[in-house]
Amino acid sequence: MTEQEKPRTLADCEPIPPDRKSAFKRTHPRIKQGQLEPFEPTHDQRMTVRVMSACGMKPEVIVQHIVNPDTGLPVTVKTLRKYCSKELKDGREVANAMVAQSLFKKAIGNTPQAVQACIFWLRSQAGWLAPDSIEISGKDGKPLTGGERQNLVVYLPDNGRDAANANGDGTQALKRRG
Repeated sequence: MTEQEKPRTLADCEPIPPDRKSAFKRTHPRIKQGQLEPFEPTHDQRMTVRVMSACGMKPEVIVQHIVNPDTGLPVTVKTLRKYCSKELKDGREVANAMVAQSLFKKAIGNTPQAVQACIFWLRSQAGWLAPDSIEISGKDGKPLTGGERQNLVVYLPDNGRDAANANGDGTQALKRRG
């Protein structure tokens, strides 16, 4: 192999003199104003982005599978969002639609998951709310009297934090300070 046939590396190249840099940029086919040609994803790359996005993968993971043919390196997240934003958005929308369709089928079906699916659907789509508080009443549904309030005891499962106050039945009594 002669000296001219040897592959050259960046380290072998002489720096371009400042007065010739602009001429080099104008004449070099792969460099346009100091940058490579803009990345243009192929159809296969766009489909890969759409499918990976539909599976719930984050752009940081997707970029590892999208290689710029000019550099041979994975594209950056910024580049992916710039050139494949529609595919990223479409992928998420397709996944959400498929999950909603599956949930809807379960909600209107007669499977064991139907009740849970119905509750979830009505809370997220129909604006239904779960009660945030529990009302405690006295005898026959009447309001608690002053004495009943002070003697109110709530039993919670033992979490092992304070075994000295345990009732012996696996619960702890919390008394209202008053």
